[in-house]
Amino acid sequence: MPSRIASIVAVLLALSPQAFAPHAAPWRQTVPGARLGHALVFDPRLGELLLLDGPWPQADRANGELWRWNGRRWAALSDAGPPVTWMGGAVLDSRRGRLVTYGGRTGSGAVSALWEWSIDGRRLAPDSAPGGRFHHAMAYDSARGVTVMYGGAASGRWDTSTWEWDGSTWKRFDVPGPGPRAALRMAYDGRRRVVVLFGGIGPPNGDGRPQEYLGDTWTWNGREWRRAATTGPAGRRDYSITYDARRGLVLLYGGAAGTGADTRRFDDMWSWDGSAWRELTLRAPTPGHRYVSAMAYDARRERTVLYGGYACDRETGQCGVRDDTWEWDGSVWTRVSP
Repeated sequence: MPSRIASIVAVLLALSPQAFAPHAAPWRQTVPGARLGHALVFDPRLGELLLLDGPWPQADRANGELWRWNGRRWAALSDAGPPVTWMGGAVLDSRRGRLVTYGGRTGSGAVSALWEWSIDGRRLAPDSAPGGRFHHAMAYDSARGVTVMYGGAASGRWDTSTWEWDGSTWKRFDVPGPGPRAALRMAYDGRRRVVVLFGGIGPPNGDGRPQEYLGDTWTWNGREWRRAATTGPAGRRDYSITYDARRGLVLLYGGAAGTGADTRRFDDMWSWDGSAWRELTLRAPTPGHRYVSAMAYDARRERTVLYGGYACDRETGQCGVRDDTWEWDGSVWTRVSP
């Protein structure tokens, strides 16, 4: 499993999926089920978190699902989305009230389309200007009202352009920055009004040397990238990240480095205050050694929520794709579902 997740470069094909539409989903599950490479975002209009994509096993469902979390239970919103993907990107455009998704991977390859969804059922046509990709990062800049996208890989191509989506067109920035990388994450720091990018994995070297697991931190202000730190969490991929608006901190949890039997799985948690990373002291229970999970900040309840991913039990050592929900209140983790 770890080696399968770590394999980032493949020959990929683009698909043309169907648009999102609200739908009364006739599902029997009470939780979204095991997920890998999915997305979790907070919708301020609903006052709830939205989860989409990444069901495991991969062949379990053809169309994308949309679930909502209100802090007590999960409920299905829609099963009429585009074909389900893994390792894509999603944000909530709070200015326009739309869930914005781009890219990801299906059984046939990398997706090259943008889709939007809103609770009132309005929808936009897809736009595929940046090209097919997966394992990229997206964040919504609420001050400027744009979705920022960086990195990822597809068909051996590692894009180093920065892209912004304003709701109608893509804008491309070819400026110096973090360089080629994938399996990274970004979060928008609302207090300092910058997008924060950390780590990821570098491209293949082509000479037999292993790929590099990166541990640097960058910020994007809408014009340029700035290398903000080279110290902090160990270099890693597929960690979870979000912005805690109450405390003004970017939070990072877990991740992995290496492949196969040499995979190193992390169970640490860090906070970024705009100047430096600080490792947080955790008390049991915690989500454990976990990666390719999804994490988002619930602004209504002032909680950070983590769902699913690939995890290993600290006591038994058993590993697998999870369907559990955890919440962080700023001091402790609590498992809240199932």
